[in-house]
Amino acid sequence: MIIAVAGQSVLTAEEKPASSRQSAIIEKEIRRVLKKPTGELTRSDLEKVRRLSFYYTTKITDTDLKEVAKCKQLTRLNLFRTQITDEGLWEVAKLQQLSSLDLGDTQITDAGLKDLAELQQLEVLGLVGTKVTKAGVVKLQEMLPKCLIAHQGLRNVSSP
Repeated sequence: MIIAVAGQSVLTAEEKPASSRQSAIIEKEIRRVLKKPTGELTRSDLEKVRRLSFYYTTKITDTDLKEVAKCKQLTRLNLFRTQITDEGLWEVAKLQQLSSLDLGDTQITDAGLKDLAELQQLEVLGLVGTKVTKAGVVKLQEMLPKCLIAHQGLRNVSSP
């Protein structure tokens, strides 16, 4: 199941939206994908979500990742060209099922990579266009030896 989201807040029955306009955008998309036009969106509904793409959704920020982290069964997450920084990676690290993560063209740096080291299921990580250095990538690769990491012109950094 793929959900392409152009808004900011995932709702469940127990939670209040941070921004009702942005929450409505996400809720509408989730309902469309789940084919659930009415009724409450429950934790069970969110657990059905396997993929999210915020590709080029520049309104997505670190705060929004708290909502994304509620989709505990995510295996693929695309945050390419969003406003994500190191601060938000703590929320991403909660997504222990992630196998693919694209953080290309975001504001993350070497400092945020420590959180990504928690993602032991990660197989593919996109860091092209970030502020991450080659040294940071090499260190992360040591912590995630099975992960293919694309960074700047390197395309793949692999352990010897």
